Amino acid sequence: MDSAREKTTHGSLLVWAEDYLSVLTLLRMAKRQARELNVPWEFVHVETRDRGQHHDTPEERHALHALTLAEQMGAKTTHIIAKSGRAGVGRLLREREKSGNPVQMLLVSTRQAKGFQKWFGRSTEAYFKSLGLPLRILAVENSEGVSVAAPEWVNLFRVSLIEIINCIMAVAVATAIIQIIDLTIPPEMASRDYNKPIIYMIACAFAAGRYGLFAGIFTAIISFIIYNFMYVSPNMHLAISTPADAVNLGLYLSSALVISFFTSQTFTQREKQIARAQRTHALFQLHRASMEYRTRAEAVEALHKELTSILDNNVAFFLPTALNPSLLEPAYPADTTLSERESAALTQCWKESKSTGIGSFHYPDIAWRFVPLLTSQGEVGVFGMQVD
Repeated sequence: MDSAREKTTHGSLLVWAEDYLSVLTLLRMAKRQARELNVPWEFVHVETRDRGQHHDTPEERHALHALTLAEQMGAKTTHIIAKSGRAGVGRLLREREKSGNPVQMLLVSTRQAKGFQKWFGRSTEAYFKSLGLPLRILAVENSEGVSVAAPEWVNLFRVSLIEIINCIMAVAVATAIIQIIDLTIPPEMASRDYNKPIIYMIACAFAAGRYGLFAGIFTAIISFIIYNFMYVSPNMHLAISTPADAVNLGLYLSSALVISFFTSQTFTQREKQIARAQRTHALFQLHRASMEYRTRAEAVEALHKELTSILDNNVAFFLPTALNPSLLEPAYPADTTLSERESAALTQCWKESKSTGIGSFHYPDIAWRFVPLLTSQGEVGVFGMQVD
């Protein structure tokens, strides 16, 4: 087997991460490539002069985590200081070439070029090719296989048709309450002009707290129109006759929007707490299911049952065969069948340690989603989910 053979002393595989977004996938690919080339592999961290002046930054913590993972996976780690990451790696490559121990392959994880850099900058792969060294360069962009969540402010403006109808109903209820007050309570007991906008603001606060910021803004605009149409002279017209009315309506709308914004924060925090509780509960269920069984087959069957219940979709586990670890077979359910393209997506997920299938950049037209099962020691299998 490859693991039993001695590593080639001449040459090595060098790994450098320009960005640490998917460093575990990069290290897994490096370990696999080193095993195929039968050479030792090395992970290099380049500390730039600017970084060295600021300790305990998120980037430094990510680098330390990457170095620890690389050592756990059997790599040699090197820490150098240079003006830039590319310059430091280039200098190291030239030094290895002069010392008679050249690098056979350079595996780099690069940032996705944006803005002017995308059009006028030189890619990391092109930079190292320009050095003229006899080595193979494999550049992997972090954008591949990495799902980017939508910004939080986008979630604030997501609202369904039912929620919009409920917002309109809230304005209708507020209008009905105002009408009841006008008919039952004498003007001497309550100031009608001041009560009306306050009641509409309560409707805005209800909508924002129940459904989010967009619902609060929508309710504020609707209530503003109704208030101007029914209760601002001249009645039953949207025209604003005096500057004082314009100022009052402007203050009302501004106040309603501010109240909606701050009330929606409660909605956002509640949604985060619910999602966090659901994730914690799901992880606890999976941990309990895997710990109650001693054999791998029993644990996989229990995990399959729990994940099917949690995800409400068909799921499957694919594990390497005992005789040929490079090939996968359905571990559970054992009768899982895949089409030709689905099998190709599964193979790519296993070999390249990246998510494939529906919702990814690779084979997005199939009904399966394949995710590699990664640990600090490497890839142990693939998890698949069939989306209805």
